[in-house]
Amino acid sequence: MNVFMNNIVVWALIATGLVLTGGAFAKGTNKNAFLWQGLAAGVVALLVGVVCVYFVQTEEKKTRATIYAIADAFERNDADAVCALLSRDSTKVKPLARSYLENLATVEKTKVTDFQVLEINKTTSPPRARVSIHATASGKARGIDSYPFFVSVDFPMIELRKEQDGVWRVTDNIEYSSPHGN
Repeated sequence: MNVFMNNIVVWALIATGLVLTGGAFAKGTNKNAFLWQGLAAGVVALLVGVVCVYFVQTEEKKTRATIYAIADAFERNDADAVCALLSRDSTKVKPLARSYLENLATVEKTKVTDFQVLEINKTTSPPRARVSIHATASGKARGIDSYPFFVSVDFPMIELRKEQDGVWRVTDNIEYSSPHGN
């Protein structure tokens, strides 16, 4: 089901197949009605695909939105917005993020790549998800020696929890490789 909700290319292929099928029937029977019906079915399939891909919010899309919102908040140096997307029970990550943004650095650019949903488990209470990303950040350190920095970190696993308000938030359960940068 995720293939149909996340990929417009699948819907474009379905639409093309319907148009080609209509064209094949039209050639075989010499009736243009099949061609027009195939074309209409292809357009309808493409419209359904656009609605599914761009307007239906899946849990995968919601977890992705949380991760990208955190990256955007870091880029704005907004510690409150970052902390709002971290689990209410966070005792490690939340103070670390706040201290970093308020005392140590001014982030100028962030980038999230290689986003992968490893698992979404709706049977736990509350539901949990595990994702994997590669993140980079650049900016300037704060203080007298304000030097530029660039950090590149792989996060093989970040756990998110769907809290009571329906928002996916990052928990303290995060695995990362040593940052690379200067």
